[in-house]
Order: sequence, then structure tokens, then C-alpha cells
Amino acid sequence: MKKVLTILFFILTFSFLSVPLKVFAQNTTSPTIINARILPTIWYSSLLVKEGESIKIYAGIQNNSSVNFAGTATFYVDDKELSHTTFSSTANNLKDISASWLAIPGRHNVQVKISTSLPADKTLVSYESDKSNINITPKVIIPISDIIEAKVLNTASDVVSKTDSLADTLVDKIESYKKPDRQPARQLAGGGLAESSVDKKNGSVLGAETGPATTMGSIIKNIKNYNPLDFLRNFFLTIASFLVRNWKWSLGGLIVLFLFFKFFR
Repeated sequence: MKKVLTILFFILTFSFLSVPLKVFAQNTTSPTIINARILPTIWYSSLLVKEGESIKIYAGIQNNSSVNFAGTATFYVDDKELSHTTFSSTANNLKDISASWLAIPGRHNVQVKISTSLPADKTLVSYESDKSNINITPKVIIPISDIIEAKVLNTASDVVSKTDSLADTLVDKIESYKKPDRQPARQLAGGGLAESSVDKKNGSVLGAETGPATTMGSIIKNIKNYNPLDFLRNFFLTIASFLVRNWKWSLGGLIVLFLFFKFFR
């Protein structure tokens, strides 16, 4: 009887001791690394990103093994989860994954991590991408007052430019109504050559004897070349031409006169 009990004791003892040894042996076996991983580099749908723009964040899963696997990719901005998406990677293929992000100003770090459905005896080369730094440019907010000021200045500049063009056209029209000199522009006097000409643009008269002079001075000096009516006609047309050509000063003078008679009469 003792012999039977002794044999049973040894059998039971051997059975209990062998179980943990087998478990320990299984746990010490390392998983097989397959030639697949998440790429370290992250890229974006735009190189220059401003505040409030919606962009795409991309990562890639490279699978150069003969194993197909699926999993979940999680996108992080500043170590906070942005979103996650599922993926399926086939053997000898490159799979891109992406997530949308509404950019906020400042400097941020972006990272993607994946988890897979691989068996316990297989593992990837890497499960995390490198952290990518991205700088988001803040929007430049222009004050409404500056916008209004710029619009007013642009409008005023356009009005002045168009008015100058209109004034030049009107001056040419006024000058065309002047009566010509009764004597020819060039004549011999005392063996010499005398010449006078009117520059319609700046109102100057070039004379061989007097040099540059105003149009009005030339007409007065050469009044003998005009009959009285022609002289008066040209005189008033010259004044009108001068006022139109210098319309800014003319307008300013009218405003001053208006204010004077309104407040000091």
C-alpha cells in the first residue's frame, strides 16, 4: 500500500511541476518581426498652412512582407488624439492613411500610431511615426478703420486721376477756341528773326527776345497782333484754361470764398 501511495505522490508532484515549466518556456519565445512598419515621416496636403484652413495629415504603412494584416491608425496633435481610422495592409504594398485637421495658430507636433490584428507570434518593425513639427501662421486681422481708410484713399486717387485726364481734355478744347495771331508766327524784323510760341501744357510762351513768359503776358505784350475782340476772347479763354488746368487750386479757392461769405459776411 505504501508503495502504491509513494508512486502516486511522485506522479502528482511531477505533473504539477511540469506545468509552470511549459508556460515559462512559451513566454520566453520572442515574436517574429515581419518586414512591415509605419513610415517615420508625416506629410501634409499643403506646405503653407494658415489659421482656420482645413488640411490633410498623411502617414504611410509599408508592407514588404508576405503577411496581410488590418488595424487602426490614431492621429495625435500635441499628444492629444485627433481622430482614428481603420486600414487594411496587403502583402508587398504601401498603404496611405489620412485625417483632416482644422489648423489652429502656433507650433504643433503631429504623430500617428497604429495597432494591428497580427497574431501574438508576429510583430511590426515599428508602430509609431516620428513626431512632426508644423507651424501654423495666424490670420492677419486688418482693422475696419484701416480698410475704410484704404478704400477712401484709393477712391480719391481714382477720382483725382480721372479729373486730371478730363481737365487736360477740356484745356485742349478751350485752347482750340482761341483766335490765331493776325501776323505769322515767324517774321523778319530789323534783319533778325523773332519767334513766339505757346506751350498749351504749362501755359508758357517762348520768345526770342523775352524768353519764357506766361501766356497772358505774351498776349498783352503782343496785343498789337490782335484786334480788341480777339484779344478779349483769348484773354478770357487763357484764364479759363488756367483755372481748369489747376482745378485743385480753383476748387480750393471756391471753398475758401464760400466759407468766407458764409461766416464773415
